[in-house]
Amino acid sequence: MSVRLIGVAVSALVFLSGCGGDDEPSRSAEETAQAWVDAVNAEDYERVCDLSVIESESDCLAVMKENPFGANLAIENFYPAEGDDEATVEFSSSQSRKPERGWTGYAPKGFQVERDGDEYKVHFEVSIIK
Repeated sequence: MSVRLIGVAVSALVFLSGCGGDDEPSRSAEETAQAWVDAVNAEDYERVCDLSVIESESDCLAVMKENPFGANLAIENFYPAEGDDEATVEFSSSQSRKPERGWTGYAPKGFQVERDGDEYKVHFEVSIIK
C-alpha cells in the first residue's frame, strides 16, 4: 500500500509542477532590457531583433546594421510600470554616430519593455530623415 501511495504522491507532484508557471516569462523585463543592450553592444543584430517588437526582421536588421544607438550602451535607469507588464528604460551611449548611407537617424535615449504573451520584448523607435 505504501508503494502505491508514493506513486500517487509523485504523480501529483509531477502534475502540479506544470501548473501555474506557464504564463510567466522566462526573463524579467529588466533581464530582457539588459539582454537587448548586451546584444546591441555585441553587434548581434539577429538577437536584438529577436528581443524586439518588430514588423519585419529584415527592416529591423537593416536599421540595426546602421548602428543608430552608437557604441557602449549602458542602462542608466529602469522604471517598471505598475503591474509589471511594461517598463521604461533610459540608456546612455558613449558614441553618437551618423549612419553611413547618407540619412540621419535619431536614436532615442530610452525604450519600452513590454510583455508580449509569455515573454518581454523591447519596443524602440528610430526616426529616419532622408
